[in-house]
Amino acid sequence: MNSESKIIRMRAYRIIEIRDRKYSNWIVTEDIEREQFSVASSYGGSLGVPKHDRSDTRNALIALREELRRSFSSVPMNTLLPRAASDSIDRAIAQAEIRSKKLRELAHQSRAGGSVPEDIRAAVQPSEPSIMIVPVPSKPPSQEEFDRELQRLDNELREYVGGRQMKWKSKGRTPAGRKCEVLTLDGSEEMLVGEKSVELPSK
Repeated sequence: MNSESKIIRMRAYRIIEIRDRKYSNWIVTEDIEREQFSVASSYGGSLGVPKHDRSDTRNALIALREELRRSFSSVPMNTLLPRAASDSIDRAIAQAEIRSKKLRELAHQSRAGGSVPEDIRAAVQPSEPSIMIVPVPSKPPSQEEFDRELQRLDNELREYVGGRQMKWKSKGRTPAGRKCEVLTLDGSEEMLVGEKSVELPSK
């Protein structure tokens, strides 16, 4: 399969839930043809209403590209408690919360000196040669280096969308009552996601 044929019709959502003074924010992708939703990333806080910035758009674009690569990769990704796709946004979030809880439990169990369950150990054994992981530098990057890397990533993503305008548009609320917004590309909610660019669907 050549690179030109590796295209998925997708949407990206920003889902927000506020309870008391705590909030949660999820980036959810939708594979339109398969009618499947997956949580790509999430964060939360306790300072009341979240203040959105361009990182949400950045995370959504990164999630769209990762979903494309996951769909066409011959090597399983996220093999430790794999992310499971769902048939709705709320179910995808529920599964993501269960997965996060299990990962926290495994991390706690590992720190306490416990052994990882056999089914989890089997899941992390790659069926194909693994990708070499480069060690993380011991010295954290300076704020200047961090800002420079973010600017590089923003420039890369701007080129990826071809300079088109990206905006979040309200879609009301999910059946579970969470605030729902969809990312638009020059006004279009649907996007044709490819490896090197994201395009508008033909009308």
